[in-house]
Amino acid sequence: MLGEPTVAWVINPANGHSYALIDVGGRPESAARASVFDAHLVAINDAEEQSWLVQTFRADPLWIGLRRTEAGHWEWPSGEKATYTNWAENEPSTLEGDEDVAIMNWGRQDMASGSWKAVSTTGRAWHRYKAIIERAAE
Repeated sequence: MLGEPTVAWVINPANGHSYALIDVGGRPESAARASVFDAHLVAINDAEEQSWLVQTFRADPLWIGLRRTEAGHWEWPSGEKATYTNWAENEPSTLEGDEDVAIMNWGRQDMASGSWKAVSTTGRAWHRYKAIIERAAE
């Protein structure tokens, strides 16, 4: 699409999927922008993929595709329930009712493991995070 920014795609040799970082604002904007690239916010399916992402995208907090449904289940952009998780200690928090999306690498102590934190899309500085997007092998 003319005028759209380009992204640097990296292929995960284990699954053949392509991944990239985008920086467009908050989580809703990141999810919308991912579709421009025929992609979605990343769905992390196992520890190997998690490890590869941590090694490949060493960055401050990153939006991932995990979100809480109205029924309280955590699912990926495809609607598939999360069978693998990498929550930080005491996460996901049930104290804040609007913490319904997830970020990876949320604190300096979590950079090595890429642990996840449930957050709200409003308030704080969440709008400044980049996002990992993913698209299937072609």
